[in-house]
Amino acid sequence: MELIGIVIDLIPIKEEDAMVRLISYDGIVSFFGRRIMNQKNAYYAPMQPFAKSHVWLTEGTQGGLRLKQARLESYTAINYQSLEQYALLALIKETLAQLAPTDDYRALYELVETVLEVAQASHLATFAALMYLHQLLNILGWGLELSGCVSCETKTDIVGLDLQLGGFVCRKHYRPIDSLALSHNQLTLLAALKNVDLKNFATNQFAKDPIHSILAIMAKHYENMTGRSLKSLKLFK
Repeated sequence: MELIGIVIDLIPIKEEDAMVRLISYDGIVSFFGRRIMNQKNAYYAPMQPFAKSHVWLTEGTQGGLRLKQARLESYTAINYQSLEQYALLALIKETLAQLAPTDDYRALYELVETVLEVAQASHLATFAALMYLHQLLNILGWGLELSGCVSCETKTDIVGLDLQLGGFVCRKHYRPIDSLALSHNQLTLLAALKNVDLKNFATNQFAKDPIHSILAIMAKHYENMTGRSLKSLKLFK
């Protein structure tokens, strides 16, 4: 088997061996790598977390896949230094470890590749995390309806978000107990998410506070849909 993908996790086994999880256009694959934790090993660099690598795999004698050969294509997080950048890496690793099967691994791989590139600018790392969660939920079929009221489809007089209903709600369909009232800045940011082109996103168009608050809401929606809380969100400050 021959793949080009991004290493998302490295699980040490014994002293120098490890299990590797890699995402590619074809899915998420796990394989055994002998002595790849040894820095003198030729495959040490291409097997580091968030390295984009070309790998050749073979079937092991006891079943499962094992690394035959690897070549480093690039290191996607080479300039990461800030806490927010490392928090994004933790978020990607955590969500992909919890991921249910999906038919659209191509979109998922392209999403990971794109947000890692956007977050090279440290001030965009938190926004990249928000867009990652938003688009991940869409890929998994759990996206929020952000075009208009989820109950009546009106695009006017939107006042909040209802996670149980799955999207924006207008004043008429706002439920005081279950709906979340949002500020103008929060509503503007949420409405903009569906139109943002991450590949061409070069400047910070939004204030920091709404990004953090909406990121927390997306994380709550993720938890509601998967039954798992995101520990990595605590790293975003």
